[in-house]
Amino acid sequence: MIIENFRTIIVDLIPTLDVGIYAAGDVLFDRSILDIGNYANPGQNAVQKIRGRILSVGVLDKDDQGVTMDLCFLKADVSLGIVNAAPSITDADAENIVGFVTVAASKDLGGCRFGQADCDIRFSITGETLYLAGITLGAPTHTAFGLKFRIVLELEEGY
Repeated sequence: MIIENFRTIIVDLIPTLDVGIYAAGDVLFDRSILDIGNYANPGQNAVQKIRGRILSVGVLDKDDQGVTMDLCFLKADVSLGIVNAAPSITDADAENIVGFVTVAASKDLGGCRFGQADCDIRFSITGETLYLAGITLGAPTHTAFGLKFRIVLELEEGY
């Protein structure tokens, strides 16, 4: 008998970006919401426990900037820092970091670029939300909605 208690889900996210020029190492976007509660245990209340792992992250760079970025997954609504400035997370808030993944939007598709990174970031949260923040490793200029992320997660059901 095979017992399957894992569910693979895909969550798309379009963060709001600053339209000014970034410097390498700046916060690209801060704590965008990844609502995963309805995928984990449908019909449960917001105080549920969710355990799983982040399997991969894809990025569509509609602005064709082709910059590498560090993506930070957080288990609480804490700030990585001011957008378009160096990260300035407090020690207490940094305890909510689940993990980082580096992704490069390097595949040139003409007027846009795409990149993907596989990862294995395990997490356990109480509630329905993970948060995503980004740090640019280059000096891009983006439009307000120039990046789209596709996050693939595996969630444990009935945890």
